[in-house]
Amino acid sequence: MNEKKTGIAAEKAVLTGKQKMYRRLAYVLLAAGLIVLDAVSKLWAVSVLAPAGEMPLLDGIIALRFARNFGAAFSSFSGATLLLSLFSLCVCTAIGWYLMKNVHMHPLEGISLTMIFAGGAGNLIDRVLRGYVVDFFEFQFVKFAVFNVADILITTGAVLLFIALMRGGNEG
Repeated sequence: MNEKKTGIAAEKAVLTGKQKMYRRLAYVLLAAGLIVLDAVSKLWAVSVLAPAGEMPLLDGIIALRFARNFGAAFSSFSGATLLLSLFSLCVCTAIGWYLMKNVHMHPLEGISLTMIFAGGAGNLIDRVLRGYVVDFFEFQFVKFAVFNVADILITTGAVLLFIALMRGGNEG
């Protein structure tokens, strides 16, 4: 029987092998680009910002201030670099595996997971290479932790993932 797909069945059409390969490649290239962006921003912070200490970016709103974070968010788990590194490695491995195996997910879900992966990997690289995470964005209008590009990726990725899941996680 040659029935025409309609409704949900049409939305959940199976991707071809080539489409799966391109989607995986897109996630890998996006992750690599975001990790490089994070690494370059941290390299700049170490080489230029650290000697200067602090630079205003948008006066009264956000400044650039070099900080070494030996913990996780808001310096929690300070001094637990090995534990945080192992946790980050496990999470990044799980997300990477999920992205490569589940290419049928909605693109927003894939992009959000890629952002979380890249942010986690960026901070993991810092912990392994430096023993701490380089932070440099500081809100001036509110008391908040100093953060970096990887933290922005993780937070934005988590919000987008929540949105994607609330939309029903339609496959795409």
